[in-house]
Amino acid sequence: MVICSCKEKKRSYIPGKENFMEVHPFNHFRSHRGDLEIISINLHWTLNVFNLANPNWRGCDYRLGNRLFFVCRGNGSVVQVNSGTSLELHPGFACFIPRNVTVRVEYPPELVFYALEFHVELLPGLDLFSSNNSICEYRPAPEHFEWLRKVESGEVSWKNFFRFEKLRQSILLELLDVVEPSISCREFHRGFIKYARLIDFIRNESTARTTMDELAAVQKCTYDKLSRMFRADFGMSLKKMLDAELSMQAKSLLTSTNFSIKEIARRLEFSNEYNFSRFFKRINHCAPRAYRLRYLCAGPFSQELKVGKHLKPFEM
Repeated sequence: MVICSCKEKKRSYIPGKENFMEVHPFNHFRSHRGDLEIISINLHWTLNVFNLANPNWRGCDYRLGNRLFFVCRGNGSVVQVNSGTSLELHPGFACFIPRNVTVRVEYPPELVFYALEFHVELLPGLDLFSSNNSICEYRPAPEHFEWLRKVESGEVSWKNFFRFEKLRQSILLELLDVVEPSISCREFHRGFIKYARLIDFIRNESTARTTMDELAAVQKCTYDKLSRMFRADFGMSLKKMLDAELSMQAKSLLTSTNFSIKEIARRLEFSNEYNFSRFFKRINHCAPRAYRLRYLCAGPFSQELKVGKHLKPFEM
């Protein structure tokens, strides 16, 4: 930023000209604001489950989303299968279980907790907490339990919706104090700018017929080079992002239209309904018809999967 002295003649800003950097006194602030706008536009929060659970169940549990338990009363235990890490569930504490982590749980009859299952995606397939693979616990603010009670027991209303939005932001702020994010804001912004054209193509023009060579052509480099760079910058493969975007498109068509499974497969350019169903089940661990049926049972604050009153084990 250049501050003009009284002896200098201040040049006017001409849109598209390079002298904008020299004369605009708030350029640094505007640039920082632009970074935040990019993150805000791309950040996608999805709540899969929100309920007051009293499961009375023990066994192995696996979920596609991040899980957060706010224990109200009673005691239980959660053991991470691959590492053996064990946590005791106590009233007044919260337990965080990252997505795609299998745990062995013991929920006695007296255990009651608020259960949230959610995604916080920056890009298709890139969750804010996807690099974490360990369960942890922390003591949340006491008022969170009261807010959860009001939202869970309240009727569907604008006030209750925005009350939950405020609670969601507060919960994520607390979670970021104990869980390392997958990517920093600066790293994400730099990567997004670097692959802006490619990301736009995947979001708006990709189909089941899109090849890796097509994506490399959009980025104007070889696929091998693109694959290495993309994984280094975002910590995931380009194929994973493409599959996640196709899955999101399929979910949108399943839940917002009455198209048949065959018609959805055709619109996404799968060769046939069978291949589409195989793809969908591989990504989401359930068939398209089952996903649509479960969505119809969703509660007022759930945008995806909520089944019944109690949190139930995922059926492998």
